[in-house]
Amino acid sequence: MLSRDLFDPESEEGSEFFAAMMGLMEWTGHANVTDLFPWLRWLDPQGLTRKMDRDMGKALGIASGFVKQRLEQQRHNKSRDFLDVLLDFQSTNSQEALKISDKDLNIFILE
Repeated sequence: MLSRDLFDPESEEGSEFFAAMMGLMEWTGHANVTDLFPWLRWLDPQGLTRKMDRDMGKALGIASGFVKQRLEQQRHNKSRDFLDVLLDFQSTNSQEALKISDKDLNIFILE
């Protein structure tokens, strides 16, 4: 999808990305006490919100790095993949309702 090798055991970026994604999957699978006692939500007694924010921030940071790097390489490279098509759609579409925001693009890459 992104023409990136994230499975390389030598890649620090790939291991950080997978660690963040594994953390997200782990934290979403935990039962949250604040679902039963909503008045405790502001306390975040299990730290799930804090951990989710941390891991989501890491994953989004790496995904936005993919996009920034691709924008720099796009001028010189003639091969295209899915990310190139999304970036072209984002830049050439004149209708505001059809534009993809940077945040939505990063979330789309993570899915």
